Amino acid sequence: MQEDKLSKQLEKTLRAGNDVFEIETICQFEKKAFFTHVYNVQKIKERKYQSNFTQLLKEVLVKISVLAGIRNQIDEVTKIDIFKMLKYHYDNLAIEEIYKAFELERFGVFANKTEHYQLFDSNYISDVLKKYVDWKIQQKKILNFQTVVKLSEITELEKINILKNQIQNRYEEFLKTNNVAEKKDHFFDFLVEQNKIVVNNSQKNKDWFSVRYKVSQDLLFEEYNSKKSISKDENIKIKNILNLIQNKNSDVVLIKAKEIILLEFFEKQANNWITNIF
Repeated sequence: MQEDKLSKQLEKTLRAGNDVFEIETICQFEKKAFFTHVYNVQKIKERKYQSNFTQLLKEVLVKISVLAGIRNQIDEVTKIDIFKMLKYHYDNLAIEEIYKAFELERFGVFANKTEHYQLFDSNYISDVLKKYVDWKIQQKKILNFQTVVKLSEITELEKINILKNQIQNRYEEFLKTNNVAEKKDHFFDFLVEQNKIVVNNSQKNKDWFSVRYKVSQDLLFEEYNSKKSISKDENIKIKNILNLIQNKNSDVVLIKAKEIILLEFFEKQANNWITNIF
């Protein structure tokens, strides 16, 4: 049962990265877990027509160029050329692999480092990606990694470590910004399982959780009650959500309550000068 829960939580964790922070976190996985991730998630060819993907790719490339020490601005013609190359010639890679390739380049993992001469263009990017593809092939051979690897084949310890790394990175984000961009309710569930957040049947604990649940209910009700519908269908949708929020067993409210408690937990750790959650 415990392993089933970990598998479900891991599936949520191993979704394709939707922001730079998530992509950076995924790149910190151990090699086997990283290869499993990029094998299971959507590749660029499957994501390139999504409405927000171009913006995500742009943010990733900006971060990569900054970390590479490139100070020159990228002109529009070069940007278009880079996007075209990645979307049509390296579209069999996951976006995490693009970031990983330049991380390996910066850390001197590849045999020969490519000189960018302050130019972040298709020539420089393709040279690094070619080295990454060769590196991936070699590493998979060393690990005897099979392309039929499934999430269920990751060991329980690896699943636990992946989730611990995810939560630690979210905590470090909180220490820097006093907030967490994506709180993800399954982090709460994992912290409960690890006895970091205490949830039991005592009256004190029930009262403590009830207060957070009521706060979540009020916040969500205010949020959706203030929304202005632009169509009859949207109006019906908002009313249905409001009805769900008023329901004492609403999953919507429960998830929000878990997110609030997660922030409270991070704040408590920070106040106690704790740097590592685990």
